[in-house]
Amino acid sequence: MIWLWITGGVVLLLTAAALIPLGVRASFGDEFRLQATVGWIRLQLIPPPEKTSGTKEKKDGKKEPSKPKTRRKLTFAELRQGSGILWAAAKKALRKTRRHLKIHPFSLSVCFGGSADPPGAAELYGWADTAVWTVMPQLERLTRMPDPRVHLEVDYGSDATRVQGEFGARMRLGVLLVILLTFGIPALRWYAEIQASREDRKPIEEQVQNNKGE
Repeated sequence: MIWLWITGGVVLLLTAAALIPLGVRASFGDEFRLQATVGWIRLQLIPPPEKTSGTKEKKDGKKEPSKPKTRRKLTFAELRQGSGILWAAAKKALRKTRRHLKIHPFSLSVCFGGSADPPGAAELYGWADTAVWTVMPQLERLTRMPDPRVHLEVDYGSDATRVQGEFGARMRLGVLLVILLTFGIPALRWYAEIQASREDRKPIEEQVQNNKGE
């Protein structure tokens, strides 16, 4: 009889935890800001809140932490190659949430710099425009997104790409876990395959560099 009470208590706690409301809000452009909410608690993540005067300063003479090893960023070609896998996993995750994810606000403005490579900038703009018109209708169908705003353009007089916007999302903890499990596993598997292929190409790239040096 006791184990029934224990099982019931665990199930009740898990159900209550799954109903905890979560939220995130980010703005990016000249400055990146990120806030999160857990229940009724609001957390300022980036930039971190200023430390109070009562906090102790670090003592001199301490060893500086070793710098983490830098990894090569994903290239545009790798992202385009894996876009189908990631998008299929994202749609599967959102179908399981049954529109319990609310995205508001959602605004994105991207201006591609094209003075250095006009054909490349035009190709990138075309790919991004196709991705937006493919993804956004599906997102509006699979989530609650009241007023999405996306603007893309190319500036052939500038070489700098400018990105700015605002993003907010609200969901329950249980919904977040479903998304992480359904989307995260295929995404991690794809990323591991990318890293493995890089390691396979590394000896060939080193050989090419050595031949050029000779």
